[in-house]
Amino acid sequence: MVGARVAKSIWSSRQSLPTHSRRCPSCGYNMLHPNGHKLTHVHIAGSMDRPVILELNKQRWRCSNCHSTCTATTPVVSTNHAIGHGLATHVLKLASKSLPAKTIASLTGISTNSVQRILTLLANALFSKANHAFHYLFL
Repeated sequence: MVGARVAKSIWSSRQSLPTHSRRCPSCGYNMLHPNGHKLTHVHIAGSMDRPVILELNKQRWRCSNCHSTCTATTPVVSTNHAIGHGLATHVLKLASKSLPAKTIASLTGISTNSVQRILTLLANALFSKANHAFHYLFL
């Protein structure tokens, strides 16, 4: 783990993900071979009150059978997302204290649009569950 101070209030750490099984997610054959790396930047909640950016060096894989490619995954962040689950939870906790999105964004080090996107996803999930429960109970 290599930690470096990138800006005045942002910490950065570079990590590599461990390799996963060599079974292709597309065709199921054990024909995956290393095919380079992809550097991703993930915003995570740090132990301090500063934003932390985790630089993940994800292994890319190519299947010799079907020629599809895939990338290593991690439970820290969803696929194709740049904001970790812990930071999203922290945003929701701050929102529950009735803080405005702009204040939450400045406290967490992510954009106001990202804060709004997290809150909208939560609202949609809650509405979907409530709607499903309503149909189950009353229809």
